[in-house]
Amino acid sequence: MSKTNKSYYEILGVTNKATPEEIKKSYRTLAKSLHPDNQKGDKVSEERFKEVAMAYEVLSNPVKKAEYDSGLSSSNYRSNQNTKTDSSFDDFFNSFYKGSQPSKKEFTTSLLLSFKEAIYGAQKVLSIPREYGKGKINLSIPAGVSDGSLLRFEQIINGAASEVYVTIYIEPHPLFKRDELDISVQIPISFTEATIGCNLEIYTVYGESVKIKIKSGTQTGSTLRLKGRGVKTPKSLGDMYVTLIIVVPEELSFKSEKLIRKVHDELDFNPRTDLRDFSQL
Repeated sequence: MSKTNKSYYEILGVTNKATPEEIKKSYRTLAKSLHPDNQKGDKVSEERFKEVAMAYEVLSNPVKKAEYDSGLSSSNYRSNQNTKTDSSFDDFFNSFYKGSQPSKKEFTTSLLLSFKEAIYGAQKVLSIPREYGKGKINLSIPAGVSDGSLLRFEQIINGAASEVYVTIYIEPHPLFKRDELDISVQIPISFTEATIGCNLEIYTVYGESVKIKIKSGTQTGSTLRLKGRGVKTPKSLGDMYVTLIIVVPEELSFKSEKLIRKVHDELDFNPRTDLRDFSQL
């Protein structure tokens, strides 16, 4: 990897006060534009991508970030001049990757995972680029990996120590939506279920059955939070958010329509009483 006089914060285009969300957003934007798949044969972009990947791996890890920030505030780093000693960048690099040698081969690639593979984790086979020779390597993708995340693997490729940087992309699911570790889903209910209340059985992304109680008078768009029913990782656990959508039948039998009209008249309910008179707008 080429040397740089920039700090990891400068590489990602953020300040040292940036939040984890800001760091991640900046990384994703840069990684997408600099990814080798979009910059065929551009060595400058490839090196820049590696710098961005290295910076994000450190700044996205609270422990490594704290150690790095401690180093930045030491006398070896002249923050007021935005410069480092010639060896400072390499010193930081070696402090995080013990035993790493400049001769190590590196290559970057991306993987498209199904929604389920990202949730459960997966074993994937990756083809080695031509310049590394023919062959394949096996990668263990951790459970709960998120879209746009960067994974780094130490591999022996054709007898040589190598570092593989993999950007993860996740296929959307037709039902579940994901935001980091949280899962959201829209569940249709009938207007009678919303009116008088009911008990529903739904399923999490892990296939677990969960029973929820719908209160009488529930409005469409109401959201229920199921704590701890989101994505699981070894260190974290997300929540599941269920949004209720009231769906009315498109067709009614004569008998059903007659009964509903009777209920309507009995209720004497007008949901628009709080609206202003449109003629006065």
